[in-house]
Amino acid sequence: AGVVLDESAILAHIEAKTRKLILESFQDVPYRLSCTATPCPNDIAELAGQAEFLGVMTRNEMLSTFFVHDDEGWRLRGHAKQPFFRWLASWAQAINTPDDIGFDGSAYVLPPLEIREHVIETDWRRPGELFAGVLKGISDRADVRRQSVTDRVAKVAELANGTDEQVLIWTGLNDEGTACVKAIPDAVEVHGTQPLDTKIERLMGFIDGKYRVLVTKGKIAGHGLNLQHAHRMIFMGLNDSWALFHQSIGREWRYGQTSPVTVDIVVTDHEVGIVENVKQKAREAAGLVQG
Repeated sequence: AGVVLDESAILAHIEAKTRKLILESFQDVPYRLSCTATPCPNDIAELAGQAEFLGVMTRNEMLSTFFVHDDEGWRLRGHAKQPFFRWLASWAQAINTPDDIGFDGSAYVLPPLEIREHVIETDWRRPGELFAGVLKGISDRADVRRQSVTDRVAKVAELANGTDEQVLIWTGLNDEGTACVKAIPDAVEVHGTQPLDTKIERLMGFIDGKYRVLVTKGKIAGHGLNLQHAHRMIFMGLNDSWALFHQSIGREWRYGQTSPVTVDIVVTDHEVGIVENVKQKAREAAGLVQG
C-alpha cells in the first residue's frame, strides 16, 4: 500500500534506465513518501523527478506549465513564480526540526557552525595571457586546481598540524590527497582504488580515534557516515555542488554533535567565485525551506 524513497535527490542524477524503473515500479502504489535532506532549489531535474515519482505531475507537464527554455536552459517564467511555489507547497513540506510538526525538537538543536575561508594568492595565467581574468569553464578550474596543489596543501597542513584535535580533510584531486598525507604525519587517506577492507579499517579507525586525520573525497565519505565525534574539517577547494558541500559538513555537524564545528575552506584567489556560488545556493535552499 505504501513506499518510502529515501535519499530521493538521486532522482536528478541516476541514469535514465534506473529512474524509469523507479517511476514505473511504484506508479500504482497509493501512498508514496519521498525524502531528501538536500533539496536543491534550482535543480529542475530533481523537482521534476520528485513530482513524477509522487504522481503529482510529469516532467513535461511541469516544464510547460511553469518554465521557459532559452540560451541558458530552463528557467522559471517571470509571472509563474508565485503559482509555481504555491503548487510546490501543495505537495511538498520542508521540515528542519520535530518542532515544525508539533513534536519536541530540543534534542535537535545543533551547536554553532563556523566557516572560515583561506584565500591563497597564485600567479596562474592562461598560456599567452598577461592577466588571469575570470575562470572560463571546467578546464580553467581544473588547471588552477592542479597548479596550486603545493600552495594549498601547505595551508591545509598548517591548519591540520596546528591542532591536536581530529580533523577531516576533503579533497577533490588524487594528487591533493597524496600530498596531504605526506605533509601531515598522522594522516591516513581513503581513496577509490583501495580494497574495501582498507577503506572500512581507516574509516572505522578515524571514528574510534586510532587515526587523528582522515583525508578523503566527498564522493566517497560525504554521505551517510556519522562522524560527529570530531568537530574540525578542511575543504581543500570546492566545486559548485552545494548538495555535496552541505552533506560533507553534515558528517560532523549533525544531531549528536556536542561541540562547535569549525570548517576551513582553502581556495585560490581565482576560485573565490565558486565559494560565493555555493553560498548563494545555500541562501536559496534556506529560502526554499523558510517559504
